[in-house]
Amino acid sequence: MNPDIRLTDDGTLDDLVFTHASHVHLERMDTGHWWMGILLPDGRQFTLQFTSRAPIAALIEQEN
Repeated sequence: MNPDIRLTDDGTLDDLVFTHASHVHLERMDTGHWWMGILLPDGRQFTLQFTSRAPIAALIEQEN
């Protein structure tokens, strides 16, 4: 399945959905720069770069 990428009217990222990803790796590269690698079961790999002039904060919650 292809990723579902949705953008806002001004072209900025709004929503990104990878169904059945087999491996996700998120790494902070610098204060305003995060890197994400996603591997799908069929072998396709996607790389995302998140950047901001301000520090990027992250919050993780476990859903049961």
